[in-house]
Amino acid sequence: MTNHQRGFTLLEVMLAIAIFSVLSFLASMVFSQASEQHQRAQKLASDFHALQYTLLLLENDLMQYVPRKNRQTHQTFASGTDELLFSTQMRDTTTPFEAAFVLTTVHWYVLDGTLYRTVRYSPDGKEDKPARALLTNITRFASVLLAGEGNTASATVSITLERENRESVRRVFILPGWVPEKQQTGQRREDKK
Repeated sequence: MTNHQRGFTLLEVMLAIAIFSVLSFLASMVFSQASEQHQRAQKLASDFHALQYTLLLLENDLMQYVPRKNRQTHQTFASGTDELLFSTQMRDTTTPFEAAFVLTTVHWYVLDGTLYRTVRYSPDGKEDKPARALLTNITRFASVLLAGEGNTASATVSITLERENRESVRRVFILPGWVPEKQQTGQRREDKK
């Protein structure tokens, strides 16, 4: 009588389980690394999109700039530490096909490391629309108005954004064709009186 064994030996089963365990472990490591890289790439893409959108809004606001003195600041272009305030034109969403423009006041400011944009549809009104958060982790938002030389040169605005991760973006925008009045110092104004 011959005795034929059917099935696997214990050693063969243990070896198969060990190989399967190693392959499963390696596959899970590859999957977790790919997942982390995907999340990192999504975060970078989201940050880049937010920065791009913010710069586009800022450019649109500055391209429709109106050199009009604001009644609260008594300046046509008010820039300070981490804030910027000026008048601009926007399309009126209440008219058909957004055919008309309305004068608005736009306020850009940093509060608790977040860059906000607020729009006041009545330029001299006191009630703003709810602030819209645009970028986070902002350490500095600076704007400088540079008057052009001569009567034909346009004024420019230099905007600098700095973030916590030491990223810095600097853009220079050319304002629509107008030349700002040179502001006099307080001493010269008194001399004229």
